[in-house]
Amino acid sequence: MRRLALVLLALALLRPAPAQVLGALPSEAQAAAVVTALDGLLADHLRDGRLNLLALRGDQRLQDALTALAEAPPSAEATAPTDTGGAPTPTAELEAAAQRAIALRKAHNLNAWLCFVLEELADAYPLTRLTEIDGFHASNLHILGDRAQTLAELVESNLRPLADPRLLLALADGSVSGPAWPPRAYRAGTIEEQLEAQVEISLVQPALVQIDRATKRLRLAQLFRWYASDFDAAGGAVAFVASHLPLEADRDWLAAGDYAVEYLRQDWTLELGP
Repeated sequence: MRRLALVLLALALLRPAPAQVLGALPSEAQAAAVVTALDGLLADHLRDGRLNLLALRGDQRLQDALTALAEAPPSAEATAPTDTGGAPTPTAELEAAAQRAIALRKAHNLNAWLCFVLEELADAYPLTRLTEIDGFHASNLHILGDRAQTLAELVESNLRPLADPRLLLALADGSVSGPAWPPRAYRAGTIEEQLEAQVEISLVQPALVQIDRATKRLRLAQLFRWYASDFDAAGGAVAFVASHLPLEADRDWLAAGDYAVEYLRQDWTLELGP
């Protein structure tokens, strides 16, 4: 898999970098191919939140997903709105098209993150901690469209500009302190419901959120500190967490405000299955 990435990287470097920070939208066929492959991988190799890396690394569907992600996106002309013969496009139609594009960006880039993480884990097997992978987040390159990116660049350039802090709770990496794996690939048509479900699943993990009434402490995962500014629009990380906790008693306790906020130690241990 790494060999294919290197070949695709060489091809990508021959093309100019996209002008837009967010990158071009994938075609429907590209997005669908990734969804199909990732659905199968998660269904067959994920049990109770734990990955079976030994089986995953030999699964052709991971290669299929990476190949689809590496395809050059369609041109801007190919994805432009249909010509209306000079008549102005209704505002509602333009807004709907913009919302569909945002939904597709969210879903496709999250699926890219998941596939690239799976590639990193499969290539490095056997391992027990993410820190055993040199350059996992900051230097190892992956091909998305015709652009070579690290995982960090994918987050900074493709996801954070979308200004949706829920996306951060979807960045599963298989570690104890990381968000939960989703049960299936993300889809543009259901991305809002999937993100809400993903946030609720992740926030009940003790490695991400701990409420200690006895000592009056709220303990949060490091990602809430790393990306603190992303939660500002929601009133801050604590307000975001409080608004998404499933138990009313927990929400009420946080609303009372009589507690201190601490941050949990990051645990890079991988949660792996047989």
